[in-house]
Amino acid sequence: MSEQSLPIDILAPKVIDWLLDRRKLPQNWRKNLQVIRALIEKAKPDLLKNSEIQHYLEKVSTINYFHALEIFELLVKSGESEAKTLFGYYANPKLQAWNQIIRAYEKDNIYLGEISQSLLDILTYDIPNLRAAIEENNKAIAACNKHENELKKNINSSRYGYNQKCKEYQIAGEHPREEIMAKVKDLDIYFDEIVQLLKNDQILLAMEYFKDFSGFVSSIGNQKKKKKNQNVSQPENTFEIMSYLIQYGDETKAKMKSRLNPDLQVAAVPEREDEKEKVVKLSPKNEHSATQSSIEIDWSILDSNNPTLQDDSGIVPIEIKWENGTSTEIDWADTNTDGIEIADQNTSVTDHGIELASEPLELDNEGNLIGGKTVEEKVQKNTKNDDNETILGAIDTHNKFLSELQLLFCFLNQRIIEMEKQNIGLDITKINIAPQSVQNKEIPDVKRMLKSLQLVIDAAKSKKVTHLFEIKSSPKYVDRLIFSLDKDTLDIVNFEIALKENAVKREQTKDNSEQLKPKIDECKSEMKVIRKQIEEGISKLFNNRGVNLMIPNV
Repeated sequence: MSEQSLPIDILAPKVIDWLLDRRKLPQNWRKNLQVIRALIEKAKPDLLKNSEIQHYLEKVSTINYFHALEIFELLVKSGESEAKTLFGYYANPKLQAWNQIIRAYEKDNIYLGEISQSLLDILTYDIPNLRAAIEENNKAIAACNKHENELKKNINSSRYGYNQKCKEYQIAGEHPREEIMAKVKDLDIYFDEIVQLLKNDQILLAMEYFKDFSGFVSSIGNQKKKKKNQNVSQPENTFEIMSYLIQYGDETKAKMKSRLNPDLQVAAVPEREDEKEKVVKLSPKNEHSATQSSIEIDWSILDSNNPTLQDDSGIVPIEIKWENGTSTEIDWADTNTDGIEIADQNTSVTDHGIELASEPLELDNEGNLIGGKTVEEKVQKNTKNDDNETILGAIDTHNKFLSELQLLFCFLNQRIIEMEKQNIGLDITKINIAPQSVQNKEIPDVKRMLKSLQLVIDAAKSKKVTHLFEIKSSPKYVDRLIFSLDKDTLDIVNFEIALKENAVKREQTKDNSEQLKPKIDECKSEMKVIRKQIEEGISKLFNNRGVNLMIPNV
């Protein structure tokens, strides 16, 4: 078998090196190729006048040797003159220009270097990049699918959270704020249940037990204070709210005030006959003083002409005659009037420098002038005081009620601890002189009281009652509830928007991958054509010997 009959095997990635090693391609072929490209760019504008050639060029990205041959044939077919000059050049400038380009390609086999470089670019860059892009798109599609599942999970979680909150607040959720505010009316039902629990006999026994026990302890302390000439403490109504609720139920604050604290109107007799009558309104310290009748004060005793009111210091005690015959001395020297100002636009001043407001004045429980404002407005500036609210519905009385419950609870709990342990609490000799209501109480009795009280506390401090009471008394609390619901709603909307965007992105990525797959097929088809061209060109260089250009699997 002769050498001519054996095919030449060449690795496609090494074809340029193979041609350079056998000197079938000059070392500076790339520089010569740039010169040819310049000739092509110079001759290309003349081709735009031919519609057939123009249509052909639209399909070609870069003109190479074989494209130049096709263009030359199209020019000949279009009727361009093939006449030549004496020196063998074409007389037609277009044909001559493209004939020059073809000859430059054929010289030193530059065209083989160009198409071999094209084959190498397809193998090294085009197909791998397309495959990498498709792989990235596949990963992006998988990420979109994963993100879609997460978004759906978040939507379900937010929707579940919203529904749970609506279920907790017992609303439908269509108009949250209106529905939440409408639930406030249910408070009256719960308050009635609390009052019914409060009317248990054990609660009454517990209150009496506390009263008797504290009274007994106070009496012992008062005896010691009397021996030391100290002021004796007076018993107070510790469970004012609880007692009222048991007796009258959950009435309005205005009704409670009218029952417990009716105002005492004191008429002041003016010094001058033409002066209008001055009325002073007093707020008694406790409800027991509310039963007293209106008292008239004779201000005429302040007459400066009365010598019995003067002494060397200019200040003497004044004795006021009351209707019941009793007398009380007022020592003005001990009265501290610093910081007290009683004046308005209609204030009148007597000859003695005493100012009397023409409008009714109010005093607090300590006898201090409030300047036209109620005690509640001074002490609780941020508390909304509405006399139309019920006792348990108003903030101040509600809190006081809870404090009374807690006080009684702590007392009973402490008494159980003391009674269960020996040598703790009061001395046995003192217990013997205690009232029978204190001595007769056993641990089971106190535990029954505590159990009944615990039911009231559980009802008053239940999560539902606390929630509704906060809605009623605190607009900011309602805003927080609405914000929490709105946040879930907003999260659902944002997740749904993100879900739609994710679906669009996934579809776009799929479309991109579908567009890349045909490009790979185009590259493979182009690679086959170039392979055949290279094999034919090398075969001509070796007397038409067979050439096998081996292309790796791509």
